[in-house]
Amino acid sequence: MWIGLKRPHWTKAKYLFLFALFLGLPSLVLFFFALRGILSDRALAEQELIEQHQKSANAIASVFESAIRSLEADLRRAADELKNGNAPVAESIAKQVRASNPVVAEVFILRTAADISYPGTPILYTADAPWIPNDPASTAFTQDRDSSELCEFRLHDYARALSLYRARLASARSKGERAALLFAIARNQNRVARVSDAAATYELLANQYGELTCAAGLPTGLAARIELLKLQVMKRESNNAGKGIVRLFEDLLHNKWKLEKSAYALADSEIDSLSDRVLSMNLYEPDAFKNRFEELTEEQAERAKSNDRILLFEKAFASSVIDSCRIIRSGSVFVRMSGAVDNKVVSIIATPVTGARVGEPLVVGALLDCIEDKKGYISDLIARVPLPPSTFLQIVDEGGALIVGSAMPEGSRRTIETSLPGRVPPWSISLYYQEPSMLEEVLATRRSIYIVTFVLVLAFLTIGSLFFWRMVTKEIELSRLQADFVALVSHELRSPLTSIRQLSEMLREGRVTTDERRQRYYTILVEQAERLSHLVENILSFSRINERTIGLRFEQVDPREYFDDLIRSLKDRFEHKGFRIQYQIQGDLPLLSIDRETMSEAITNVIDNAVKYSGSSKQVDVSVGRSENGVFIAIRDYGIGMQKSDLKKVFTKFYRSTDPQVHMMNGSGLGLSLAKAIVEKHGGRIFAESEYEAGSLFTIQLPVRN
Repeated sequence: MWIGLKRPHWTKAKYLFLFALFLGLPSLVLFFFALRGILSDRALAEQELIEQHQKSANAIASVFESAIRSLEADLRRAADELKNGNAPVAESIAKQVRASNPVVAEVFILRTAADISYPGTPILYTADAPWIPNDPASTAFTQDRDSSELCEFRLHDYARALSLYRARLASARSKGERAALLFAIARNQNRVARVSDAAATYELLANQYGELTCAAGLPTGLAARIELLKLQVMKRESNNAGKGIVRLFEDLLHNKWKLEKSAYALADSEIDSLSDRVLSMNLYEPDAFKNRFEELTEEQAERAKSNDRILLFEKAFASSVIDSCRIIRSGSVFVRMSGAVDNKVVSIIATPVTGARVGEPLVVGALLDCIEDKKGYISDLIARVPLPPSTFLQIVDEGGALIVGSAMPEGSRRTIETSLPGRVPPWSISLYYQEPSMLEEVLATRRSIYIVTFVLVLAFLTIGSLFFWRMVTKEIELSRLQADFVALVSHELRSPLTSIRQLSEMLREGRVTTDERRQRYYTILVEQAERLSHLVENILSFSRINERTIGLRFEQVDPREYFDDLIRSLKDRFEHKGFRIQYQIQGDLPLLSIDRETMSEAITNVIDNAVKYSGSSKQVDVSVGRSENGVFIAIRDYGIGMQKSDLKKVFTKFYRSTDPQVHMMNGSGLGLSLAKAIVEKHGGRIFAESEYEAGSLFTIQLPVRN
């Protein structure tokens, strides 16, 4: 498997394979079973949740069924009272049912399809009667120039038309004819700028002819009041007009007139137009008028919805209810039905009045819906059913409009959707579930054991892998550095030994004939011996420090005396090679507690490193001074410097830069790492600063201690 790979890579691959085999594989198996347990437990929890939600939905449906059963019992009581001839009591029961039952919109007592009463529900308008065309002969006007209609509508002679209308009024026989002529008179009075007379005529119509129906299909009283308000708006009597509009709107809502739907719509549009015009004027209290008008508009919208529901029932379902109740003919049986007409759904519950004779009530029933003011009752009904945690409820009608509930929070999902029994009313019950956070799930469910196990295994694998990878990488790198070190040391030993051997043989055999050459060879022999000795000392010192067998003999030394002697010896060693050591020391330095021999070795290694990599520069600066906590020794060269990547590893044992300029120099990679170990043994620290091709600065800081 590892054939052809170098030994370090082979060792790395081997370690990784063993790690995967004895630790990773069991962990993956454990992870598989933990994940399988999580999924299994999740499926079980999901099934339990659906079962809980189904029970809750069934309980809510049962609550509504109880309300419908209670409704049926009340309708049965009302039907029995009608059977016994107690119509007022029956109507009282019907009103109570409409007011208290949360699913009831209207209660009806049905005699025939055209004779239906709704106790407790004021009727705004009835269905429009079939349209019957007028007789053309009754509406055509004479072509005579004395005709009042001709003067008004063709000749636009309003004064002449007014005079003719008055003449016709004197001879009018019926009340309806007089009302029509009074409208014409008021209209022409307004056109000839006799506004006050027109207002008086409209008031006369409203007070004395109010019950009649005018040509527009409106009651005369209602039409006259609208025209009177138009005159007030025209005269810019905004406050009087505003009060009149509110009173007229209230009368319209309180059933002062019995109107068909189209007539009601016409009156409502006239009131809206008048209110807009009044609001554009300078009212004395515009906010009061506007607020009251908005209240009446809201009331009208709710009652119009109820009225339209009633008209839809009368149009499409009344006859069917009568037929169904005639078929069953039993007081213990109820009719439940739902149907749609014009995209509108009507739900009905009805029971027959047993023994009813012709002209007597046949059926008592209710139209089901959720009207706005009863939503609180439905909320109270639902509150009786406790819901599981993190569960939300919505009840919607057949069109999807919300009846009870709230907007679903983000991330929720629907678990159950069901209908009420028999789909009467046709509402849907939906339950939603919001997933808890991971922390809540861990703390609240049985899956916590699996999840915690999974997290621990994952963390163990991750941390273990990182430590293992770091250890293997470090060991492989150390192995590589050691191999490089052996090669370097072999070279470093072989070079001086070769020089010593060759020069010694030449001197022994007498091949050096002059004293000058012999003296130069002796000097070289001493230098190579010192080089060899320095290398061996470094290796031995590093070995002792690495094995922690070195013993330091601390003693109090005078810094000036110590550093003067050390630098003097180093000057003698390097200056004959052309190097210049610039040395300066501050006065009055505190005594140092150091091991002379090892500290001298550390400082010598740093200065030797500075000399070695000085490049073309032949100067090294050494300065000694007081630092914040002791004494510092700064050694600066102006040579090749270091790159940032090398600066981080400069004190690593066996490390040598890949820079070609470094490889041209002799070295073992031990000097600086040995210096760092010795300084740290003394409780100090050493650090380096460097700029590539501009030199380096090494600083040793030693503490002052007894």
